[in-house]
Amino acid sequence: MIARLGRMNPAVPSGLAELRFRFVPTSGGSALFWEMPTELDATQRASADRVAKELEQYLLRVALTESHGTAKVRTALGGRPPWHPAPTGAGSSADGAPAPL
Repeated sequence: MIARLGRMNPAVPSGLAELRFRFVPTSGGSALFWEMPTELDATQRASADRVAKELEQYLLRVALTESHGTAKVRTALGGRPPWHPAPTGAGSSADGAPAPL
């Protein structure tokens, strides 16, 4: 899914003007993979995290409503959006996969 925000709310950082994410079917619903943006200024990350969390919660509510509570939307990458650097050292798993938040 690709979205270009034309009339942005001032609470949405300018780095989120274009969004790209993918839904992949899973056994219990779907997984949400953020694809774009991949980089944001450090000053925009907190606001972008709030927008991403609100969007994910909205999608989960819609999926639960439409599936009568049987489907779930899960975020991939342990809940870490792509604009966060990959964890290194303590906190990352042995196989290099990101640790859950």
